[in-house]
Amino acid sequence: MRKFKVFIAGSKSLQKERELIRVVASKTQSRTGVIIDIKSYDDFNEMFTPYGAQSDYYNKYITSESDLVVFILNGAVGGITKKEFLEAYNSYKMSKTPKICVYSRINDKDNEDIKEIRNTISDLGQYYKDYADNIELERLVETLLMYESLRLSKLKKSLINRLFKYISILMAISGIGCYILFSTNVLDKTQWWNVYKKEYPMGDPYPPQIQQPTDPSKYFDIKKNNIEGLACVSKNGLWGFVNISNEIVVPLIFEDVFAFNEGLAQVKYDGKWGFVDKTGYIAIKPQYESVSKFVEGYAGVEVNGKFGFINRQGELIIPAIYDDIWAFSGGKAKVWMDGESFYINTNGKIIK
Repeated sequence: MRKFKVFIAGSKSLQKERELIRVVASKTQSRTGVIIDIKSYDDFNEMFTPYGAQSDYYNKYITSESDLVVFILNGAVGGITKKEFLEAYNSYKMSKTPKICVYSRINDKDNEDIKEIRNTISDLGQYYKDYADNIELERLVETLLMYESLRLSKLKKSLINRLFKYISILMAISGIGCYILFSTNVLDKTQWWNVYKKEYPMGDPYPPQIQQPTDPSKYFDIKKNNIEGLACVSKNGLWGFVNISNEIVVPLIFEDVFAFNEGLAQVKYDGKWGFVDKTGYIAIKPQYESVSKFVEGYAGVEVNGKFGFINRQGELIIPAIYDDIWAFSGGKAKVWMDGESFYINTNGKIIK
């Protein structure tokens, strides 16, 4: 299995932050099954001279082996960090690899070196984010690694599917089988806007409104607008969410999605359903055959053809033992079992 190689660069004094990212990577790896290989300054310590000069191999790892370079910055941006950034920057400009992500302490955002890096990475189209503390940093990095792992996993499956299609075509040509290719129909920006106006002819029920896309290169298929301020959109058959500025908040990597409700949205990945929050964080891993939206803090889930309820932490608080269920309303939910229907409370007890 190919490893997803991540290099942690930046201020050498941020030892705790580098260790935090290693822990996050381990947790993400267990959730996605994608091997994440983390390296940082500490792993190459013996390759430095007493004066802090970088070896050729150190630079080569950043430019030729890393899939992603994560810069953690504070107010002490030294010459080595600048050189690391320049190596990654030049490599990305030439070959679109490695991807670059910069996190900086919000208290240091006015530092001149950090301003320069922020402006440079913005021109490059890569990612920059200020963070308040290590709790926020952990959340940001976990979201980043989760999506990059899913993207890598999706890419592998895409290559396998493409190979299968080529084989199927050859089989069809030879008379052994047949192959049908379905194309995804997406709307251009004018059609997208017309659908939007038709859906809400009297104006949106949820402020603020999503405006007409201004970038002619963007065209989305649309399912639902402005639920809790986000819209479900797709491109090339994959779904995600955009905010009121048409910025992608939840990457378009999912097979299907439903609108947000109570701050969480149903998403389908690799045939299974889970939930994301409004920051794009995968709150509940896709693992269920089907899910319903959260209502009163609970969502219905399907496990092996039976139904139960989870809470917002993803805990199965009411076992999946029912033939069918309805959402909670006023603290009770209607359920069906063995041809009979009755009501249960949030503890799973039958209400008589």
